[in-house]
Amino acid sequence: MAEKIAFKFLPTKKMYDTYEYARDLPMDEYSIIVAAGGDGSYHEVINGMLAREDGKRLPIAMVPNGSGNDLCTSIGIMNLEDALDTIVQGTVCQFDTIRVLCDNEDETKVPKEGNERLKFCRHMDVNGCMAMTAKINH
Repeated sequence: MAEKIAFKFLPTKKMYDTYEYARDLPMDEYSIIVAAGGDGSYHEVINGMLAREDGKRLPIAMVPNGSGNDLCTSIGIMNLEDALDTIVQGTVCQFDTIRVLCDNEDETKVPKEGNERLKFCRHMDVNGCMAMTAKINH
């Protein structure tokens, strides 16, 4: 790699690995998290970071490697070359998430730790809708 950017590769083996990496990673040792995957992978990384007890955040770079790649497409990252250019240039864009609580009125009874949190509290990062899209398309 011409840019000689140091990195640490963390492979995933099962569901929630990316969630746990983002939640538990020693943030002071890194300047960015790069997730190679699809919308589900990015969803886990974003939710893991937003579940951190210390509240620390890092920019998340996305390398499209999924079946739909809707989130990447919506921010103009269409392929590997776009993703790598964005990372090397240090381009950052902010976007909002929608926090959804399931079966709870507030977060007082939502688990603070572990993967159980995702059953009751999630942050949506792509296309929040209530079947309106399908009806409009029809």
